[in-house]
Amino acid sequence: MKMNHKKIYMEILEHINKVPVIDTHEHLESEDVRLNRTVDLFNTYLIHYASSDLVSSGMGDNELAFLTGDSTDMEKKWSVFKPYWERARNTTYCKSLISATKGIYGIDDINEDTYLLIDAKMKECNKKGFYKHVLKDLCNIEVSILDSDIRCDKEFFRSAIRMDRYIKFESVDVIAEVEKQNNITVTGLSDWVEYINRAVARYKKVYGIVCIKTAMAYERILKYDKTSFFDAERIFDSVLAIRAKYGWNRLCDANLELKPLEDYLMHILVQCAAEQNLPVQIHTGLQERNGNYITNANPTHLINLFMEYPTVRFDLFHGGYPYSGELCAIAKNFRNVFVDLCWTHIISREFTVRLIEELIDTIPMNKIFGFGGDYCFVEGVCGHLYMAKENIALALANKVYKGYIGMDEALHIGKRMLYDNPKEFFNL
Repeated sequence: MKMNHKKIYMEILEHINKVPVIDTHEHLESEDVRLNRTVDLFNTYLIHYASSDLVSSGMGDNELAFLTGDSTDMEKKWSVFKPYWERARNTTYCKSLISATKGIYGIDDINEDTYLLIDAKMKECNKKGFYKHVLKDLCNIEVSILDSDIRCDKEFFRSAIRMDRYIKFESVDVIAEVEKQNNITVTGLSDWVEYINRAVARYKKVYGIVCIKTAMAYERILKYDKTSFFDAERIFDSVLAIRAKYGWNRLCDANLELKPLEDYLMHILVQCAAEQNLPVQIHTGLQERNGNYITNANPTHLINLFMEYPTVRFDLFHGGYPYSGELCAIAKNFRNVFVDLCWTHIISREFTVRLIEELIDTIPMNKIFGFGGDYCFVEGVCGHLYMAKENIALALANKVYKGYIGMDEALHIGKRMLYDNPKEFFNL
């Protein structure tokens, strides 16, 4: 007799809720940094994600700046927030905040009757031990991969190092910074390449980084063409000449075509990953905040890297949304490409459930990473994880109910997604 779908779902969810979690991606500040600032409902919850949907619904930049600013007038903040919240609270970004509020503070909704109580609870809980309570006691997260903080608290985190600023030169004089910190003089591209190689090796040896992270899809296309050293060197020499003559801030006015240099340096970085046996995490798909070129972030742009460096393991973020079909095909065809559902669950629950079902049909189960909170505030991690577990349980229940997989296999896949797969991948 066919089992009841709800019963299947509840049995899988009960099992998943007992599984420890490897969280593949976070942006959390340290607990000490959080404790040294004044938190309120709005300046915490609107750091990112939900704020993007409020802006999409019509909120102005000045209104958002007020909500995330230092004002302690909570009634005024609520009056600014309320009309946009009522427009956008249907989205999963916003539902994630409600999920977090319920899970941590025991309050079922964010509304006119509860916002002051939530704010008071947030201030009351902002004390030593809050991270342990949320990440360990409530979430059962064994470890999270933290973006860029090499001195992270090893009780909670392992570090991913981001090297984008050494590849895509911007307004800050990163060359001068490197020269000063390392007591070196950069006279050409060879010096810069040597620094990148030494830096990655040192980050692994001294700080124990577990991967390299890049998020350049926010600023440029993910297509990294093969550039010769000669062509890259010519551009780098021009950068140094402009810096010497006019100062770093004139670089953006120089009309230099920097992409070939950036492409060359990305290949150098991936070669470093190969030498250090480090995986590479790459942002693909939707960019956070409002207004960007989504086509820049299509994972198909990266195929030449997967072909060029078959021994490097690539962790592609966010399910590639909205290019998830393409990402499924890529992960199916390349042994070194893995699919990471960090952030994806709060982009769209419906989409993510369908994607998980498709991934189970499409690629080997060891290549799916089930959760990465991708939040800057710890409440978001909790709310996101609750949703992720429900999404995974629902997708697996759908497969069992349809007869595509058995219950034992579903429970096995769920554990692999949340724990075994990322633990093996990052050598934790």
